[in-house]
Amino acid sequence: MYSKLSTQAIVLKADDVGERDVLISLFTREFGFVFAKATGVRTMSSRLRFSLQSMSLCFVSLVHGKTGWILTNATFFKSYYFDTEEFNQKQIVNKILILVGRLYIGEEAHPDLFDFIEEKLELLSSKKMTVEEMKHLEIFIVFKILEKLGYIENHITIKPLAQTEDYTESLRQYIQENQKQITPFINAAIRTSGL
Repeated sequence: MYSKLSTQAIVLKADDVGERDVLISLFTREFGFVFAKATGVRTMSSRLRFSLQSMSLCFVSLVHGKTGWILTNATFFKSYYFDTEEFNQKQIVNKILILVGRLYIGEEAHPDLFDFIEEKLELLSSKKMTVEEMKHLEIFIVFKILEKLGYIENHITIKPLAQTEDYTESLRQYIQENQKQITPFINAAIRTSGL
């Protein structure tokens, strides 16, 4: 008999498999990046189908069987897509989650990264911002994701970003003033990752 394991997760992607099932790409707090099959989720009677939409935060129960992970239950917390009013914010949330799905490889727990992303996506999806402010927050989030995954090298230009996880107004102003110097570091890190 297989043990049931539970964790917080962000649904990165949901792909249909046959007429009833879904293959879910999950970024989980306890198990890293996981592909899990959810059986019967596409049927009208399924309790899980609304909990497993892309860009959702949920609490999932998983079993690791002979053929891989199987999702047995999910409790919906929030949708970063539907709870976000501005279209530009929805786009940025989507871009960040796509980046996580591409960069994060393997079933290795990274709770610090999970907690950071959860906190900053909450900020991004709930706060009223100008397009410019959204862009500055996106730069900070992407930078920190790359840094936490080991893709950013230390440099004096980006030191203020590396020294904190708190997104303050003074940090936003720093990003605004130094955007032309920070963006090349981010682009170089993404190139290094092979994306």
